[in-house]
Amino acid sequence: MSVYLPTFTEALTAMRSHGRNSNDPDAWNGLRLCMTGLQGGGKKWKDVSGFGNHGTLTNMDPATDWVIGGNPRSPGHVLKLVAASTQYIRLVSPVIGDSKIFSIAAWFRMPPSSGTNILFSQYAATTTGRVIWYAHHDASGGVMRLFWQNQGELFTSANAYDDGQWHFAVLTCDGTTAKNYVDGVLDGQGSIAGVQNPATANTVFGQRENTDYFEGDLGTATGWNRPVLPSEIQHLYERPLDMFTPRPRAFPATVAAPPAGNRRRRLLFGAVA
Repeated sequence: MSVYLPTFTEALTAMRSHGRNSNDPDAWNGLRLCMTGLQGGGKKWKDVSGFGNHGTLTNMDPATDWVIGGNPRSPGHVLKLVAASTQYIRLVSPVIGDSKIFSIAAWFRMPPSSGTNILFSQYAATTTGRVIWYAHHDASGGVMRLFWQNQGELFTSANAYDDGQWHFAVLTCDGTTAKNYVDGVLDGQGSIAGVQNPATANTVFGQRENTDYFEGDLGTATGWNRPVLPSEIQHLYERPLDMFTPRPRAFPATVAAPPAGNRRRRLLFGAVA
C-alpha cells in the first residue's frame, strides 16, 4: 500500500475551505492588502495578502498598543491608537492606483470624543492625489466623510459611529462613484473625479498629512483593486473570518500518484494511492 501526499496548494485550499461552500463570495478576488491582528505584537502590522505591503507602527509601543480581544466578530489582537500621541501605521506602498477603482475596508471602534478621526488616507507631497476617509465629530456625533482630491467632501454619513462599539466600514470606488458602507449598509456616496498619484503617495491608517489622527481601536484592514459588491460586504460583516478562507475549488475526479521513486512522499501523508 502507498499513500499520496497532496501538493501544498491542495492542502492549503482544503484547510481554507473548511466550513464554506463554493457559493460564498470570494473575498480574495482582487485582494491587494490584508492587515490582520491574528499574529499580534511587533512593530509591523502584517499584510498577509502576499503583496508584502506591511504597515509600520509609528510613535507606538508594541508592548502596550497591541491589545488582545476586543472585537467579538473578529478575534485576535487589535491596535489601540491615541491621537494625542500622533500614532499611526504607514504602509510600504500605495493602495489606491490611478484607475480610481478600488475598495478599502477596516474594523474600527471609536469612543465618544471631539475632533477629526482619520481612518485611512493616501496623499502625495502636493495637494493632488489626496483621498481622506475619516469620521468627523460635530453636532451630529462621529459621522463618516470622504475628502477626494480637490473636490472637497463628497458625502457625510447619515449615522454617527462614535458609540464605543465595533463597526465594519468599507469604501468602494468604481471609477465614477465612491460609496461608504458601515456594518453592511450603504451610508453615504458621491461622484468622484481626478486621478490619483500612486508613485509618490503616502498611504497610512490613522493619520493624514501629519495633522489629524485617529482615536480608538483598529482591527483587520483590507484593500482590493476592484469595487467589492454589496453582497460581499454583507458576507464579510457577518462572517469576517472568511477573509482568511477563500471559497473551495473542486478537486479533479482523479489524482495522479506521485513518482514511484518519491518513497518519503508516498509514505507520510493522507490518501491511499
